Amino acid sequence: MRHFFRDVTELAELLDKKLTSSITTRFVLAGGVGFGVIEALLWVGLSFGFNYIVAIVVAFETSVIVNFVLNDSFTFHAEEKGWLLRLGGFEVTTLLARVLNIGVYLSTIASLGPYLGEFAGVVTAFSGNYLMARLVIWRKAI
Repeated sequence: MRHFFRDVTELAELLDKKLTSSITTRFVLAGGVGFGVIEALLWVGLSFGFNYIVAIVVAFETSVIVNFVLNDSFTFHAEEKGWLLRLGGFEVTTLLARVLNIGVYLSTIASLGPYLGEFAGVVTAFSGNYLMARLVIWRKAI
């Protein structure tokens, strides 16, 4: 697990050197990586026969952790100190977004299918996550 976080941090540093310094752009890029994680794990879960709810919960929580690591190191360049408190805050602030995301997913799965349903949930929850991340979790890093 330690190697995973080191690799993610190295990826974040590489991206930081190549891309704009805009916090919003970096937040969107980190979210894009998280979305890729959700979609990939959702596909794996469904391929292994897990039901839609189990697959999306596992995929979503994994993406939250990946998003936190990227946002902490790449988007907001937070200090190492206090990361556990920030992670806890990030988990709490994403709780409502998670409920909203899963609610949209479940309400659209019949008409859109699991992948587009998840995309609709992600888009719906993005604004609240961004505001809470910027104004609450990483306000000192800005």
